Amino acid sequence: MKNINKKEKNGKTSADVADEAPAAGVAGDGRTVLIAEDVKMNMALIKTMIKQIIPGAELLEARTGNEVIGLIEKKKVDLILMDVQMPEMDGIEAANFIRGRESGSARRVPIIALTAGALKSEKERCMAAGMDDFITKPIESEILRKTLVKYFNPGASSPSAAREKYIDDNIVVFDKAGLMAKAYNDKKVFKEFVDMSFLEAGNFINAIGKLINEENAGEIKKISHSLKGLAMTFGYKRIGGLADTLETTAQSDFGKVREIYGELKAELKALEAFINEDIDLRGNK
Repeated sequence: MKNINKKEKNGKTSADVADEAPAAGVAGDGRTVLIAEDVKMNMALIKTMIKQIIPGAELLEARTGNEVIGLIEKKKVDLILMDVQMPEMDGIEAANFIRGRESGSARRVPIIALTAGALKSEKERCMAAGMDDFITKPIESEILRKTLVKYFNPGASSPSAAREKYIDDNIVVFDKAGLMAKAYNDKKVFKEFVDMSFLEAGNFINAIGKLINEENAGEIKKISHSLKGLAMTFGYKRIGGLADTLETTAQSDFGKVREIYGELKAELKALEAFINEDIDLRGNK
């Protein structure tokens, strides 16, 4: 359907625009990663790996827990790779401090523990301190890559990756019959409804992506509410359900916010494919 693929002023469709927001590929360009590691060779190795995985990321270095605290107080950090054993203040103490500092705010920077200890008790200590994940040394490049994708770009994870789904598989992509009824079975009006609402849904999802980069929970909540209303009105059931979940999650868990955003982008693509294959929506108006 040509009106669904209609270009905006910049020559891109709504789905294209939404796809360009954060979390495309192994997203991380423009992100800041803080590496806390006191062994010089380990630091060099980790930096080299990250530069290969995310060439555009800014890398900060800390060799003690105190240096970690000093850096996060001066600069916004998007993810911390935290060695557990460091001088002055270890990774456990630093993680506890950071979580206490974040208390009462929507912001929660992911903290990934780095440790030579593979014991279950070691992992439990890290999780109890508020860390989000755990990588055992020696660090393997593919494990590091998957971890960065998990936190920077959940929508790009492989289909087999285990992560929470936020919409039931039984919910339809598009309630065509419901929208056709609202158009009083006038196919021209129906096409106009789809054309306008699909473009607007893409604009809302694109806006959410930009707000995630800014970690603006209040505005994400507002835009999600608007997206939910639009999607439910025009029969985009899966997008509407995700927007509803995002609205209630926006101010509590940015990790989930990014995952839901990844699913929203995927559902916008699925909706576009559905519409372009529909016999009543093919061709020109």
